[in-house]
Amino acid sequence: AAATQVQIRELGLKGRWDEALKLLNSLSSSGCMVEAVTYSATMWTCVKNQQWQQALKLFQEMREHFLSPETVSWNAALCAYEQAGRWEDALELLRDMRKSEVVDVISYTAVMNVCADAGQCTQTLRVHRSMLQDGHPPTADTCNAAIRSCDGPRWREQLELLQEMRRRGLQPNAPALN
Repeated sequence: AAATQVQIRELGLKGRWDEALKLLNSLSSSGCMVEAVTYSATMWTCVKNQQWQQALKLFQEMREHFLSPETVSWNAALCAYEQAGRWEDALELLRDMRKSEVVDVISYTAVMNVCADAGQCTQTLRVHRSMLQDGHPPTADTCNAAIRSCDGPRWREQLELLQEMRRRGLQPNAPALN
């Protein structure tokens, strides 16, 4: 199984996501037990090659086969939703992750980015607060997403986030400062 995961990752790095999918499908059809980690590796191969539909399909398959997704699997699904611009689905998945206690800062970053890209300032700030409540310290990426989402009349929130970044020694990026 470990060799297959390495092979899937290598295919992903070469942009050969379709071959990674074929490899996963051949394992499954040959009667081999496909582990969650192999699904995760294939999902990330799809995400990194902009094949979000395939990544989400694999996530659904994992769940249908009663495999317990690892945090990395959930995060791959979140990043697929981010690529698709599906902020509502990303928020719903984040809620499920929080209930299952498998959320990490990568999870929050992906959801905040998709919400920010959709201009959902209120949702982005809610996710930011949830992250803090769950004990995950903000990163430059999470703060930048929150700042970026609050363009226009929400300048007070932007200013508060910039001050928080300064207190924590985090650097805003150029889009956050515009």
